[in-house]
Amino acid sequence: MQYLQMRKVRQLKSAEIAFVAVSPDCQHGGIGESLIRYAVRYCREKGCRCLNTKTSNRRLARFYQESFNARELATFNVFDRKYSILEWEI
Repeated sequence: MQYLQMRKVRQLKSAEIAFVAVSPDCQHGGIGESLIRYAVRYCREKGCRCLNTKTSNRRLARFYQESFNARELATFNVFDRKYSILEWEI
């Protein structure tokens, strides 16, 4: 994980997960899922109540939705890629 930003908006602390990548040789072994689950625990321990992320990876978006009950707040396009902004409570 290259980037984890925490911020306090109103009284609700939130964090953004960004730039999560696993080497192609190591994919499909649970490393990415472990990184995300660690980030969720870490943010919860630091008092965050909400996480969000942006992704164009549909499989990853489904993972967030199925694992954390994330909801899609919005979508946007960058060139020919559709991105989703996802948010979930922790």
